Formats: sequence, C-alpha cells, structure tokens
Amino acid sequence: MIDKEKAQTLFDEALKISFETRHPNVPHRAIALAEAALSEDPGFIKAASLLANDLRRANNFEKSIDMYKYALSCAEAQEPDNYKLLRNILRDLGRVLVLAKKYEDAVKYLERSLDIEYSSASEYLADAYNKLGKYEEVIKLYANIEPSSNEGRMVDKPALYMGRAYKQLGMKEKAEIVFEAGLRFNPANDDIIAELNNLKGGQKMSEKSEWKAAMGPHEFKACVDNDIDFKYGGADVRAKSETNALGCVKCIQANPLEACNNCGNQTYSFGVGQDGKIGLFCIKCKQGFTSWKCICGAVNPISSNTF
Repeated sequence: MIDKEKAQTLFDEALKISFETRHPNVPHRAIALAEAALSEDPGFIKAASLLANDLRRANNFEKSIDMYKYALSCAEAQEPDNYKLLRNILRDLGRVLVLAKKYEDAVKYLERSLDIEYSSASEYLADAYNKLGKYEEVIKLYANIEPSSNEGRMVDKPALYMGRAYKQLGMKEKAEIVFEAGLRFNPANDDIIAELNNLKGGQKMSEKSEWKAAMGPHEFKACVDNDIDFKYGGADVRAKSETNALGCVKCIQANPLEACNNCGNQTYSFGVGQDGKIGLFCIKCKQGFTSWKCICGAVNPISSNTF
C-alpha cells in the first residue's frame, strides 16, 4: 500500500541530510532514507532523483545510472509535459554516464536534454564529444558563443571543451585564443591554466589558494554547482548583505554583498537566470544578477569560486 505522507517525511529528512553533507563526505544516511521513501511510494520522482544524485556522489555510478533511468521512466509516465523535469533528469543521467565513461550512451541522453532546452547539459555533451573524438561537434555546439576576437570573453566551461577540441584538431593558435577568453571570464579555472601551460610551455600561477585566503571568514559555505537549478523539494540557500561577501578571482579582494539596488532588501537566494547562469536573486522583489564587477574592473560570475 502506498503511503505518500510517510514517503514525503522520509524524503524531507533525506534531502536535509543530503544538503548538509559536504564533499568529500558521502550522504549514506540520506541514501538509506531516500530508498525508504521510494519503498513507501515507488513513483516518487523527487526521491528517485535525489537517490540517484547521492549514489553519484558515492561514486556508485552503475546504481546511479539505473536510478536516473527509473526516475526518467516515472517522469515520462507521470509528467510528460513537464519539460524542465525531463530536461534535468536527462542532463543528470548523461552526466553520470560521462563519469562512467559510457560516452555513446551519454550523448544520446544529453542531446535529448538539449533538444528540450539549452542548459549545462552542453558541458557534459562537449566532454563526451571530445572523449569520442568528435571535435567538430564540440565546435558546432559552441559556435554561437565563441568570442569573435582575441580580446573576447567566453564562459570558462565551454571555453575549456572548445579549446581542447581545437587543440586536438591541430589548431593550436585558435585553441589558445579560446582558452584565454575562458580565463578572462574565470581566472581561477585550473583546468584552463593547465591547458595554456601545455600550449605555451610557460607557467601561470593559480589564484584559487590566494582567493580562499583572501575570503577568510566571508567565505560562503553553501555548495554552488551545475545542479543548483534542480531544487529537490524546494531547498533554499540564502545569502545576506550584512554577512556574506563577493570575492574577486582577479584581485583576490572580498567585496561585501550589498543590499538589493531595487528594493533595499538584504537577503538573496541562489537561482538560475533566463540565460541558464547561476545568480543571486532578491527574495523580496526577485531582481538579481548573475555576474558582478569588482572595483579592479574584473567581471566575475556568481559561482563557488567567487562567493
């Protein structure tokens, strides 16, 4: 007999524990609670998705893949018109398939996700394409956002994968331009720094350790990643102007988070803008921003590197 109320209670506790368990710790208790919630209500999509995500965090990729496929089948049966739900499950399933090095399968699900709506699935798809040697596909995937000149800026993840594709095609000068554009967007991206070091044979110091030291007690403890827009059960993360600060990845200075320019409210919530980028949004008037400009002139994205 299905007990939805008990399943919801178990899920709520699993969600809380999962959210509070930080890497590299594994949310074993959350996994057990999500499994219990599913035993009470086998069609509980959020519980299946949470369980699949935590299994991924535990590096149990095979079980995570199976659970994401189960969540997908439930979503297709119960909510076939919920495009955002389907998009996210397809994306997350593709992500785990990439981690499991099942690139051909990953491509199928990630392409389906992107057919619904453009999202961070493109990053996992680009990675899979590169691993399969489909370098031209990576370039086509990001052609619309490639910088038009040597001084352009490009979101660092696409820049990383596109630059790698150009490098594999022997177009090293083009790869360098793209890597540099990505580094202008996020100077703390160690993967791009390493790629440029390989191309140039020189050294460029990573600013990540200096950034952490500069942030000190202002460092925001919430984990901000590519899954922030998939809010299991409505979990919310808040930031306050009198408590948190923005850390510039270029000058390594902590800039206190200011009150909302629109209404003066001091509390923000993490969310995703219409452009698919992570941002901070006022909980009162819903106005927000996905990037900010430091007094040194550097434009920073809202991410775990700058908050």
